[in-house]
Amino acid sequence: KEVSKLAQSIREASYSYQEHFATPKPISRLYLTRGGSLIPGLDQFLKQKVNMDVAYANPLVNLSPGRITIPKEEILSYTTAIGLALRSLFSSKYD
Repeated sequence: KEVSKLAQSIREASYSYQEHFATPKPISRLYLTRGGSLIPGLDQFLKQKVNMDVAYANPLVNLSPGRITIPKEEILSYTTAIGLALRSLFSSKYD
């Protein structure tokens, strides 16, 4: 039931985006992040319900390979922590 609500919210957000921007590109891919994205079958359910590609985000994309040794099946649970750590490292660059 809750994932159906999530799918509905995604569809509404996509529609709102299309309606409120002058020349929007359609949203074609949804990236799943954080621990909740590890719900078994969530990716396939959303792919079917929101009619777009669904992929798992890679929170290590901006890091050097081999620097973090968190098991692959747990890494999405650390997305926020990794993002905040990167933000603090690079915040002076953008201030």
